[in-house]
Amino acid sequence: MRGLVAFFFSTLMLISCSGARETSRETPVVILAASSASAENNHVPPEEPTSSANAPIEVAPSAVAIASAAPSVAVPSAPLPYPEAWIMRARGENVGLSCLELVYKNGCSQTRTGTVTFDVTIDETGAVVKFSEVDNQVRNDKALVSKCLKNSLFKWKFHPPEGHLNTFLLPVALADRC
Repeated sequence: MRGLVAFFFSTLMLISCSGARETSRETPVVILAASSASAENNHVPPEEPTSSANAPIEVAPSAVAIASAAPSVAVPSAPLPYPEAWIMRARGENVGLSCLELVYKNGCSQTRTGTVTFDVTIDETGAVVKFSEVDNQVRNDKALVSKCLKNSLFKWKFHPPEGHLNTFLLPVALADRC
């Protein structure tokens, strides 16, 4: 393999030093050595220097490969994560669906506070199509708060994904003001 690279490099150097100028914008020609030898015998002998710096290089037709003229195709990049700012805005706009009425139990003597986190999937309009609870850190009556949020989460509206991932974590925090 090193022999092929050395041959290719020395050929390019010889061409670039020959003073030849490119006169057209055609597809470049890449010169590769034909591989008919076994894997152990891949050595390509060094080229003999020519008497003229402008002498053309002759290569057997089997040793020439023409590079594809196909334009390079950009690989689509992965979607960006759903922006945290859009999640925060949705939490503010859907505060009436956040079960905050459950925070106070017996006035300020007992409260249901903490955070419930959901893995949410939305469609192209921003409507919730699927969710699952991944963490519940609510103190006092976890199941009651979880049930309330699960009943209201399909009513939440989010900013459409617009090229971002449509699945994200949504933490819903319940806090008291006593």
